[in-house]
Amino acid sequence: SEIPDDAEYDEKADPEEVKEEYRELDILWLYRTVDCETVAPKVHSLPCSVERLHGGKPQRVDDDGNVKEVFFSCHEGTITVGTILHRIKVWFLKPSFCSSKSAAELEEIAAKPGFICRYFVDTQDWVFHPLATDRLADKQDAELLKRVKVATLNELKKDGENLKKPPKDK
Repeated sequence: SEIPDDAEYDEKADPEEVKEEYRELDILWLYRTVDCETVAPKVHSLPCSVERLHGGKPQRVDDDGNVKEVFFSCHEGTITVGTILHRIKVWFLKPSFCSSKSAAELEEIAAKPGFICRYFVDTQDWVFHPLATDRLADKQDAELLKRVKVATLNELKKDGENLKKPPKDK
């Protein structure tokens, strides 16, 4: 994306002085079903809600679509911070969630706000694979995937523990 001509931006400027909205981020793209050139594996559909900033405060809104699943890729890009519209939650799930044996547990996770990610899509040939780090050639991408999967697992464990705790007396 290009920076507007009238922007107060100077490549030689101190990074602390560059307007936040023009700072660049290196990213790996997540794909939605509609973005894929081939048919994805059986995707999980459920009305989805996202959290958007409205007036500086997070606000939960329902997504117009009903596809709850996104796909991890190694498609790299660079964006400016100003192009980010809002935060989304993605639950990165281990390969066992691709089997029907995990259906009940998947339903429970899918009912949470945000999206689920169970598959890696190879954007060269549009083939889908369970979300496993051994599928990724780039070690940094594999390490990133490992970190987000561990974070998801920790958050799910914390949610499970909070559900098991009896409510505190007032």
